[in-house]
Amino acid sequence: MRPTEKIPVAHLLDGQLLSIIMPFYNEGEVIVSNVQQVLKACEEMGIQVEIVAVDDGSSDDGYQKLVKAFEGEKRVIPIRNETNFGKGWALKTGYEFSHGEYVLFLDADLELSPWHIPQFVTRLFQEQADVVIGSKLHPESEVNYPTIRRILSRGYYFFIRLLFHLPIMDTQTGIKLFRREALEASLPKTLVKRFAFDIELLVVIIAEGFRIIPAPVTLHFSRGGIGNIRLKTIWNIFFDTLAVVYRFHILRYYRRKLGQPLHYHWRVILFSDTMDAHEVANLRRYLALPYGKYEVIVLGPVEPPFHHPLLQWKKATESSYAERLFHHKEVIENSRDGYLLGTLLFSPDQKIFLNSGRLLSLPEVGMVGGFVMPAPDETQSGRFFYHITRSVFLNGPLAYRYKHGVQKTVEELGLEGCMVKKEVLEAWFSLSSHNHEKLEHQLSLTCKKIGKSLLYSPDIVMFGYFPQKTRDFLFWLIHQAMIRSRQKEGLLAWYVLFSGFLSLWVLLILSVWLNPWLALPWFIYYFFLLFVWPFSGEAKGIKKPLQGLLLAISQVVYLWAFFTHHHRQQKKNVKNSP
Repeated sequence: MRPTEKIPVAHLLDGQLLSIIMPFYNEGEVIVSNVQQVLKACEEMGIQVEIVAVDDGSSDDGYQKLVKAFEGEKRVIPIRNETNFGKGWALKTGYEFSHGEYVLFLDADLELSPWHIPQFVTRLFQEQADVVIGSKLHPESEVNYPTIRRILSRGYYFFIRLLFHLPIMDTQTGIKLFRREALEASLPKTLVKRFAFDIELLVVIIAEGFRIIPAPVTLHFSRGGIGNIRLKTIWNIFFDTLAVVYRFHILRYYRRKLGQPLHYHWRVILFSDTMDAHEVANLRRYLALPYGKYEVIVLGPVEPPFHHPLLQWKKATESSYAERLFHHKEVIENSRDGYLLGTLLFSPDQKIFLNSGRLLSLPEVGMVGGFVMPAPDETQSGRFFYHITRSVFLNGPLAYRYKHGVQKTVEELGLEGCMVKKEVLEAWFSLSSHNHEKLEHQLSLTCKKIGKSLLYSPDIVMFGYFPQKTRDFLFWLIHQAMIRSRQKEGLLAWYVLFSGFLSLWVLLILSVWLNPWLALPWFIYYFFLLFVWPFSGEAKGIKKPLQGLLLAISQVVYLWAFFTHHHRQQKKNVKNSP
């Protein structure tokens, strides 16, 4: 059987749907014709298909062309990621929007022909496999690609063979066929870093007990040299592969359990302050989510400037979000399964409702949240301040709210956008004092009181806008510190962070009278902030040390605002106590 031999397979699928997921990035010149080519091939095969074409944050107009060309064509589902996360994330997004009993990953450039499908389907059924992956190293493959790529492929094969003992030789070829149950048990468990997605997915599939077999491919490499592989790419693949080793063998990360992929009826409760251009844009993004069972309620002082069938506005002028929610108990209804609470400073990733059901359906979980990153149209100034905000040196124990990390149980989730079970909100209305503490902190305490956990998930992404000027950033920081200082619980980690910071300054002062070497920790710390830490961000040139300097200033401002307000609050409590 040749790799692209036209053999009948319609009887094997027996009318069952095949979902073809085609991720693409800046393929605007060819994406429409390539999707048409796949549709035509599948029609000739006589099989039922849907194509989920996922634009991974392209800078061209490929997505718009796709939407226009296939308007009204139910077999084609165009999806767009807000930003470029990489091929693995695009495939994971596409899976959430797919419906087929069988799922095919296919590179959108079509260097691998859709006519591989008959051979892949035949092997899947004949060998009773769960996954069929294309392999350039299969003895029946017909390949023509540069020698250097052959050497790299062989080298990577021996590397992963040593680390994982995988029974397959080639993990990187851009065509793979899955039974849906194999993907459902494994794909949601992947962390999906940019460079080692294929190996991560296959390692999890084998760990779950599913059977993978290779299949030959016909491939004529069309790009010159080694394509888009550079030394930095090789290093990133190596590093991310070692990270998979760490998560698999040491953290046992992939052994965690998943809930059911339930599609809840969601009620979105959003807190608005000014209804400015950014809030309006984020509200429109919420209302455009590709999901059929949800509605949006805005609690704020200013009415949205437009109407929408999914939108309700309730006037709420209280400064505290907790008070706003408490005074509108009617937003909690028995007919709603889950609630998303958020502010209109942020908007969600398109698949937010599709993947959160697996987490919120776990009986021990009360709330689920993710991480924040700049909106795609955020300015360079906003990104500058975002990098300071996400630093562990400023946000301490809550820095995970701004970073893509492993799924874990946490102490608090941000109000950028978090999913909450109805029972948690009902308990909050009856248990909480509804004071000026952060609403997210009150909800976290409620979860603890009723025995529910808070789950951080790297699959939940919120996009937001950040301060544009240093003055605005520092005022925002002071406001956050003042709110945080009102907490009555959960401040231990902050005290530890601030104590370590203050001890550096104490050592610097003591070094004047005792020993100059006592100042060494202070100099090491601030050298790191000014000249090392900034290189982890996007700032360039003189902005790098300026970013470090502003982080150092921000720590002082946050510390001053926190303890000043906390001290005043304590004095006020003592004065008001009987």
